[in-house]
Amino acid sequence: MNHSEWRTRRHRRLLGEHLDTDPEYDRVYEEASLAMTLGKAVYDRRKHSG
Repeated sequence: MNHSEWRTRRHRRLLGEHLDTDPEYDRVYEEASLAMTLGKAVYDRRKHSG
């Protein structure tokens, strides 16, 4: 398996490739993105608070 040929979802979208994924995958992908954003906000707030 050649990992250097893997394309991220963002990279494929920028190249204009069709992303044939099911809606459930899109929902999980968005949920993971929101979880990362929330985690970063909590981390930043705790870091700022001391």
